[in-house]
Amino acid sequence: DDDDDDDDDDDDDDAETTAPPKELGSVAALVLIALSAFGFSAQALIVKFLTRSDPVPPMEIVFFRGCFQFLGCCCLLGLYPPMCRAPSRWFGDSCVEMRWLGLRGLVGFGGIAFSFQAVSLLGIAEVQVVQTSTPVLAAIYARVLLGEPWLRLEQCAAVVASVGVALQFGGHQHRVDGSDHAAGLAFALAGAASAGGVYVLVRYLGTVVKVDWPILMLYQACGQMLLAFPAHVALRGGAIRTVFSQRSVLLLLACGAMGFLSQILMTRGMQRVKSASASIARLSGLPWSFLFQ
Repeated sequence: DDDDDDDDDDDDDDAETTAPPKELGSVAALVLIALSAFGFSAQALIVKFLTRSDPVPPMEIVFFRGCFQFLGCCCLLGLYPPMCRAPSRWFGDSCVEMRWLGLRGLVGFGGIAFSFQAVSLLGIAEVQVVQTSTPVLAAIYARVLLGEPWLRLEQCAAVVASVGVALQFGGHQHRVDGSDHAAGLAFALAGAASAGGVYVLVRYLGTVVKVDWPILMLYQACGQMLLAFPAHVALRGGAIRTVFSQRSVLLLLACGAMGFLSQILMTRGMQRVKSASASIARLSGLPWSFLFQ
């Protein structure tokens, strides 16, 4: 009996020593997401510069961002030892994986394309305020598709986000940078709806389908490269630019680098925490957006 008690004590000690790492893992994931929120706010600032002075169409920025991310993912999959795999496996190991990854690429394109289009029409902070609706949408998607619970704190955040969005849509119509305000709000809301879907898909692909994070990003990059110019035509973006100033080239490279690094942080973080919690952590980018604006 004494031996059994000793064994129980040992088990309790083991439980106490193994519990903290799980908590730290969740906290670390939320920190990664918060850092990505700063990066995406900085990316929005770069997009604003690109679309305002020496203007580059938003969908062309999406295309160049996709190219940068595609090259980065290829380097990770081909040269980074923990992620190295044969090129024949870069796009998934089964039809099931490829279907879900293809959906992730499509929805991810919507999140980026609509957000860039909104930034070209509105202020950076205004777009960010509208996109605070993402936690509400992510929680709904996660509840329906993944069965994740919707906690009280997340419900409170949803209420606050809904009030902010309502104030934006309930205000007087005006024009920013000579563009239609209502259209900018619609694009921002569409971007938020897509981003909420991305959070749930990344979570599902990381916990259920079990896909390495560089492959998720590779599909997103392909979506940006393949869909950017059709979207440019559909949105009547005008003539496609083929000549860029040195300043624009530097800003495009900065946009690609910032987007790629922020995407890594966000993808790694979102695979470790609930979708609703991840989307709330992304709200930490709101103060940065106001500061940059």
